[in-house]
Amino acid sequence: MRLSVRWLEDVDVLIVGGGLAGLRAAYEARQSVDRVRVVTKGVAGRSGASAVASGGFAAVMPACESSDSVEAHVRDTVLGGHGINDRRLVGAMCEEAGARLEDLVKLGARFEIRDGRLEVRRSSDHTAARSAIALGYRGTELTVPLRAKAADVGVEFLDHLMVIDILVQNGSVAGVLALDPKGDELLVLPARAVILATGGAGQLYAVTSNPGDLTGDGYALALRAGAILVDMEFYQFLPWRVIAPIGGGRKTVQMYTFAAGARLVNALGEAFMRRYDPVHGDATTRDVAARAVYSEIRGNRGVHGGVRVDLSGVAHEEFARLNPALARLVARHGLALEDRPLIVAPEAHFCMGGVKIEPDGSTSVPRLWAAGEVAGGTHGANRLGDNALPETQVFGARAGMAAAEAVKSGGSVSVDRAQIGQRVSQLEARWGGEPKRALPVGGIRQRLRHSMWIGAGIVRTAKELEGTLRSLDTYEAELAEMTAATAVELNDLLEAENLCLVGRVLCHAALARHESRGAHARSDFPSQDDRKWRRRVAISANPAKRLRVELLSLPDAE
Repeated sequence: MRLSVRWLEDVDVLIVGGGLAGLRAAYEARQSVDRVRVVTKGVAGRSGASAVASGGFAAVMPACESSDSVEAHVRDTVLGGHGINDRRLVGAMCEEAGARLEDLVKLGARFEIRDGRLEVRRSSDHTAARSAIALGYRGTELTVPLRAKAADVGVEFLDHLMVIDILVQNGSVAGVLALDPKGDELLVLPARAVILATGGAGQLYAVTSNPGDLTGDGYALALRAGAILVDMEFYQFLPWRVIAPIGGGRKTVQMYTFAAGARLVNALGEAFMRRYDPVHGDATTRDVAARAVYSEIRGNRGVHGGVRVDLSGVAHEEFARLNPALARLVARHGLALEDRPLIVAPEAHFCMGGVKIEPDGSTSVPRLWAAGEVAGGTHGANRLGDNALPETQVFGARAGMAAAEAVKSGGSVSVDRAQIGQRVSQLEARWGGEPKRALPVGGIRQRLRHSMWIGAGIVRTAKELEGTLRSLDTYEAELAEMTAATAVELNDLLEAENLCLVGRVLCHAALARHESRGAHARSDFPSQDDRKWRRRVAISANPAKRLRVELLSLPDAE
């Protein structure tokens, strides 16, 4: 069956992704160039990780303690990242976070207010209270106003499209190719510059905080276009997902609760976190807490698959203030948490790795930029709480400005029609016919997520990682034999292929790093080795699409 192909007019800057990084990039680019387009797999401002984020924004601002400083924020971030952050990116984020937060407020984003100014809270892994909180912990209080402002200044939005290729012409980006699963057509979208802001890959794992559209598309797109990925072995797991006594959808205990005095307790009644972090205890970083909870469960000291939350050191009113949605749910169920405590367990949350960028968001591929979770380097081996949102705004703005400046010189954009025709033929061979395999894509995706959770999760070994790679071989072979009866099924098939590729990258990066550091824990290499491993694992694809692993020195701070 033939696919319909529609060519749209070219634009100056095209952004893939409609979360906080993409929206900020679009708004900023539109200040300098005429045509800016945002392409989103869901609905810009209403889908992806930004829309469901708790909305903590770490920045040194007037509401902070007088003793706080940008330098302290930098130190916390590098310490939390176990020393392998790109110091240039850390410096830029911490220095500009306060100004970008002020911009967000001016653009209509709504934050919690106390006594007429932004309410500031302390995340347990920061040394000072420097986190502003989105109103009601709702990410949409930030994304929806930002989309509205971007639309007001003339940014174009194309929703419900999956970008399947970055178009490269004569070594430079020339636009993207997108699939419209509802319209059964392909769209050729020429652009003088492309910014990736596609978020992470939480759907790699069986249990995740990420929504279903986070399938690692940006990493796969960048790799296939010739970009370099770094730090992909570092995947963060949150330890505070509520699994009982309240069932249903995703619920978490906010990390501020542990800075306020909450403790994690195992089946023996032991508040165990001091064994894993003697200095900070429960107010530790996410990587340490997730590994601790995992170890207690694996050591048969868990409680119904998790650990208990002891709230005896936190007043009821304080718990409700820090966890408003969860507190309402507890009240609705008539629970007394003293008698039936919350039980929490880990979930996959955030990828510290991503596309290798410069401080302006540019990549190794001309006319390609990246911002937000899809970009790597800022967080090193572990992200501090509330550092994700300033990253989106600082580097979204930087990428938007840089991309717009790069295309001001003019010049036409050219897309090779023969290249498009070849790609269309490849896709038509996989679409519109009877499926060759009875097993649906969803079944392969479920098996993949289970394999990654078991073999490439919180704690890894070479044997488990190699076993996971063999499983990925099987899934890729099965996918290659499948055809899609509809464009929606083709969309699902391409997502599953992206997940396989990104899972493969993660496993190779984790195999290459012979130590434990931050969110990367190897039980066969349990120690952190600064002498050998204060380096970055970088992965690229050669022309034959085979992965190449190399070790890079850390960039010098400027």
